[in-house]
Amino acid sequence: MAQLPSALLLCPDQVGFGLTRRPSLEIHRQLRRNDLPAHLLRPKDQASALDSLTPLQMYTLSGNAVIANALLNSEPLLPSGPSSLLVIGHSMGAITAAAVAVSQARQGTVVNLILESPAFLTNPTKHLKSSTIGAVTALSLRFQRAFLRLVLQLPGLTYNRRFWERGLSVASQLDGEALKRQVLRYRWPSLSVRWAYGLSNFVTARLITMEDALVLHELIEASMEGNLRVLIVTGDQDKVVPVGRSKFLQKLLQCDLELIEGCGHIAHEEDPERFAELVARFLKAQAMETDGLSGKKELSTSGTM
Repeated sequence: MAQLPSALLLCPDQVGFGLTRRPSLEIHRQLRRNDLPAHLLRPKDQASALDSLTPLQMYTLSGNAVIANALLNSEPLLPSGPSSLLVIGHSMGAITAAAVAVSQARQGTVVNLILESPAFLTNPTKHLKSSTIGAVTALSLRFQRAFLRLVLQLPGLTYNRRFWERGLSVASQLDGEALKRQVLRYRWPSLSVRWAYGLSNFVTARLITMEDALVLHELIEASMEGNLRVLIVTGDQDKVVPVGRSKFLQKLLQCDLELIEGCGHIAHEEDPERFAELVARFLKAQAMETDGLSGKKELSTSGTM
């Protein structure tokens, strides 16, 4: 925030994480796979898009983007919407961030999008085949969800400090006191009511609806339409989303890529000063570019997500 002192900062949680509500997700044989109506990715009316979300869609990354857009558009401190918007998404959250950025850019907002170690798992496509999952698949998904909930609640596993230490040691280059602080922060959400239920629902929704390819397609199109600028940031030691994948996305999006030396998958936590510096530099460069095109003296950043 020291880098963006005049910005309004919003940090919405993905449904199923943090302190969000955990809607009930019924898995039955009439449930449709890849059920992502056009209004999720190209909403004409944000309010109706929000009201029509099904429990399955609420747990998707695209559905969460609809919720985030509604939060942004209803923010009382931004009565007429932000003049420019910075959207940052990390890992799977980069998919939600991309969907938010695309929607806002198509509403006429100037959007600066930073994708940190973006976990787009598939290549872009304009269409995903939608079909009912069937009785056997529904039974299998119910079993997988129940098994995951059981594992997540086992004593000494995910509630245990060692579980998070091992995970963060693989995903990052943190050690010593810095690792201990992050372990504590990562453990806090697991103490929330129905944490295992929400997370297992999220994983199930990911298995049913793999929207990565659709969101990436929309992002590529929107990045060529004028209001959206993209920067990819990743740690050069990232083992979760390899640097090669980020370089592939850079070519698809024709954008810049910044590597943070000595960092893994959570560079914003491993080296927050360097990450904030890159964010500020990116915004300054985009503001200068806008000034050159419009003749204005400055570009204010009044909205941040």
